[in-house]
Amino acid sequence: MKKLLVLLMTLLCCATAFAADADTKTDKQQGVNWEISMMPKPSAEEQEAARWSIVVENNVGVYAYDMDSLTFSKVTNGVVDKNIISVLTKTVFTEKNMLKKLDEQFKDKLAKKEKVQYCEILMTFNLQDKTYGVEAMDVYGSKK
Repeated sequence: MKKLLVLLMTLLCCATAFAADADTKTDKQQGVNWEISMMPKPSAEEQEAARWSIVVENNVGVYAYDMDSLTFSKVTNGVVDKNIISVLTKTVFTEKNMLKKLDEQFKDKLAKKEKVQYCEILMTFNLQDKTYGVEAMDVYGSKK
């Protein structure tokens, strides 16, 4: 009788252990988003402004570069040439005579009453030769 009671207790313990193990094997769910911030999320304009780092300001305009676009551009045989750097730059024009000249130059491509505001230039710098080149230039008006 003792042996039967010990056997039943052993089986009962094993059964509860298997039941407890089966209970922990649930489907994996997405965790709770614990993002906490006292600051409001930035708007699209604020994110665009944060993208640019100002290099210099003068009487013609404000010059900035896109921090995320700064890369080594030339790869030959799987080796990166660290003397060739590409970067996207932006010039926001402030000088009125320059703006008038640009408006006149691009008047056929601008909408009515639209004015030139800034340009984005993809530039490549060769550090060894101390030279640079313009690969592409896009001019934007007040209506994009």
